[in-house]
Amino acid sequence: MNIKLVCSDENKTAIKKLLIASCIDVDDAAEVVMVEEGLEHCVESEIKIVFKKSAFPALISFLKSSESFLSPVSIITGKINEVYFPISIENIVYINAINNEVFIHDTQRNQYAVKHKLYQLEHTMLPEYFIRINKSEIVNIKRIQTIAPMFKGKLILYMEGYRNPLDISRNNTRAFKERLGML
Repeated sequence: MNIKLVCSDENKTAIKKLLIASCIDVDDAAEVVMVEEGLEHCVESEIKIVFKKSAFPALISFLKSSESFLSPVSIITGKINEVYFPISIENIVYINAINNEVFIHDTQRNQYAVKHKLYQLEHTMLPEYFIRINKSEIVNIKRIQTIAPMFKGKLILYMEGYRNPLDISRNNTRAFKERLGML
């Protein structure tokens, strides 16, 4: 979603960062305008959202909960050697981040670079059958081949079509077990 932002200079940087972190692009050509209270008389637009700075977090929550906003997608575009490919969500085995780059690994063992950040994919684009297993990886639970227990309650995953296991961090183990009904 693109939004034109009109606000005071003192608030602009902070609000812009919040919008971008919430997967909302700030674009002066956008049809939807978010305008800080007190400045709304300066803006001509058919769709205008007037907000108080103090209510901004609630506004972001409202936008995210909207049915048509940030819903899971069926295809993500990835890139291999400057060539773009549509990737069906169903064919994604896991996603990982390495040095600020995000890669999708599919059932054919291809690795695609994507422009999205891991948190954007996790919170806005991926369906409920994807789960974060550590700081830098998200897996498709439909593509888990086996779950192997290790020492001190740690778990590792073997994914469909891949030899190397993926580690579930201690911070994510409980949520993972709950999600898969292992507790």
